[in-house]
Amino acid sequence: MNKKFLIYPILTVALGFSAVSCSSDDDDNDGPSSGTPVDMPIPSSVVDGVRVSDIQGSASISYNADGSIKDATYNGTTYKFEYEGSRAAASTGRKLVRIFAVDNTYDYEKWEATNFKFNSDGFIVAYYETSSEEGRKGDWWEKTSFDISVDYNNAGRISTMSIAGTYEGYNEDEGKYKEKDKAKVKYTYSGDNLISSVVDDPEGSNSYTFDYSAAPDNAYNIVTPHLGAGMAMYSPIAYIFATAGYLGNASAQLPTKLTYKYIDKEDPEYNETDVYNITYSLDANNRINSISSSNSGGGYSTMYFNYIVQ
Repeated sequence: MNKKFLIYPILTVALGFSAVSCSSDDDDNDGPSSGTPVDMPIPSSVVDGVRVSDIQGSASISYNADGSIKDATYNGTTYKFEYEGSRAAASTGRKLVRIFAVDNTYDYEKWEATNFKFNSDGFIVAYYETSSEEGRKGDWWEKTSFDISVDYNNAGRISTMSIAGTYEGYNEDEGKYKEKDKAKVKYTYSGDNLISSVVDDPEGSNSYTFDYSAAPDNAYNIVTPHLGAGMAMYSPIAYIFATAGYLGNASAQLPTKLTYKYIDKEDPEYNETDVYNITYSLDANNRINSISSSNSGGGYSTMYFNYIVQ
């Protein structure tokens, strides 16, 4: 898999830099649902029922009255959560079947996730995801299909994310191509704070490193866009899970600096480093009101938070 292609867009869009908004096709379900329905919990990471509903410039999440997620919008594309038709005696009364999105604003793009597994804390521990893109003229296409599995430490924080799957496609220059790959993201902590997440293979490595100098407390266990980018490297669906609290507990404090590094071991000219300095505004209840960040490339962004209380 092309690690830079899969990972770097999560960083730029999540943090509000160089994002391009696209409209999703809300009427196109693109085929029947698949996968085994599973109970949809409310994760134990939610503190006092406070849940993020909108982060301006990053993502928004809408919820059903029972607390299950209705849909989530990321980078202008809406990911719909599809549930089994009949209600069940579960924590939210719904069984999740799949998450899907279709966007044909420019090229034809599709995402789908199925076969979810949650642990007793309500955190996601496994699912299967496919994503595909096809040119308007049909002269090229790309598809990734992979299994994701997630482990957590004793504090309920993500410790490893394993990805294994297939990357394939077609274009007029190369013809058809296909390769299998796997990777493991490793997360390192200092006390209750995420210090780094790293994935490394023979072709290259990606790393996120966090600093907590003069950091405020994360009173409501919120996964910020900066933390989410580091926790959910491989997938916008994983990023949505992180934002909604399904990818484990967040850091106990809010990071004040993020350093992202991409190292291409075959073509060093593609190496890249971005440094983000982060400040916060908290409301009267110590929830995040806004996050402002600047990066080494001169970009600046302020993201405003909205919540629901369930």
